[in-house]
Amino acid sequence: RAQTQEKSQEASTLFRIPIGLWKDGLTDFCKYGPCHSSFLCSCLFPLVSLGHIYTRLDLRWDGSPHHFPPQSPSTSFKIMLVFTFAYVLSKQMIESMMMSYHYLWVLNLIYLLTITVLVGRTRRYVREKYD
Repeated sequence: RAQTQEKSQEASTLFRIPIGLWKDGLTDFCKYGPCHSSFLCSCLFPLVSLGHIYTRLDLRWDGSPHHFPPQSPSTSFKIMLVFTFAYVLSKQMIESMMMSYHYLWVLNLIYLLTITVLVGRTRRYVREKYD
């Protein structure tokens, strides 16, 4: 398979990163069972999962690489956690106050667009880094 190698930050370990093809198959998302924490977190709280990915890739909360000033690696995760809590809390407030469902629709649309843009930026960053 077409792969490249990336040195890890520790010692001289090399990671094999596939280029031009998928490392996993379409149904491998349940390889560790349907109740695997990463799978459930991605389905229920996608921004938290993105924050985890951003921390591993050393990206800022908006999906861009760190430049200046330096940011703590866990800051992206914390920001995504706050965004998720704000979304859940806002959704609960709209539903409990019996507000019009138009507000809920707008909130869900903003959340979906945010996720879509951030995932797109992450994909672009990974493609540029390894292509």
